[in-house]
Amino acid sequence: MMDSTSLRDLIGKDLAKINDDRIVVIDGDIAKSTKTTDFKAVHPERFVECGISETSAMSIGYGLALEGRTPFVVNFCILTLGNAWTQVRMACYANANLKIIGTHPGIDNGQDGASHHGNEDLALARVLPNMRVLDPSTPEQLEEAINFAASVKGPVYIRVPRDKTYCYGSKPLEVGKEDVVYDTGDDFAILYEGSCSRASFDAFNALEEKGIHGKLVNCVSIKPFDCDLVRRTAEKVKVIVTVENHTVIGGLYGCVSEALASAAYKAKVIAVGIDDRFSMSGTADELKREFGITAENIAKTVLNNI
Repeated sequence: MMDSTSLRDLIGKDLAKINDDRIVVIDGDIAKSTKTTDFKAVHPERFVECGISETSAMSIGYGLALEGRTPFVVNFCILTLGNAWTQVRMACYANANLKIIGTHPGIDNGQDGASHHGNEDLALARVLPNMRVLDPSTPEQLEEAINFAASVKGPVYIRVPRDKTYCYGSKPLEVGKEDVVYDTGDDFAILYEGSCSRASFDAFNALEEKGIHGKLVNCVSIKPFDCDLVRRTAEKVKVIVTVENHTVIGGLYGCVSEALASAAYKAKVIAVGIDDRFSMSGTADELKREFGITAENIAKTVLNNI
């Protein structure tokens, strides 16, 4: 039987290990739930308690980033990307060195109900220019993700499960690449995000026992996403099943669908709209022309792809 653990329990310990006095941990009155008490016990002088004010916590983090610190705002997914999304968006606009760790993703916060379920955080995070999004499922990946965030400049969002995930001895984290856990055939591929580790492993093993062989892929890098791997996989297998503790709109299913939409399958899907950057000042007509949202460009796009 494979060992399992709750990655949420390791956050404070992993942050405390980093030998960098620029790191500051910012809490929103839930340090016991996010386990940042473990960081506070070691570095109380670099722990900031903001109370139940997520927008203030994010603003403080943004300010500390501008002052040369490396702030980690740690809170429930829905309270970081949901309640404080405007503050996060402005930090991304400035490409500020703000780090966010969201715990209790999806329905992991079960009994607290819909108000505390973080079902939209991947969509809210990955839509923002400059934001990198990591979704670890093993203790090694979590520690590597936190170390990466601490070492790289710019905003990073790390999604951390509260529910237990399998400890399978993951490959070293490579941002922009996914972890192919098993590859035993071309019947199918299961692509999962971190908090769906156990269900995905168990499904894969059940299929193997029935003589149905495929691929199990841990999608730890949500943005940048490993589109090349998805496309190579789609050329081989009969079906790809995405598994995510998140709305299927804008999350892992969205990443995979977007990776395949413009490929040479029966029908191409090409997007017309605002690309992955912030817009600038101008009239509505000027900006629509800038981003190609015009009748002329739409017609040209159609003609170029039929």
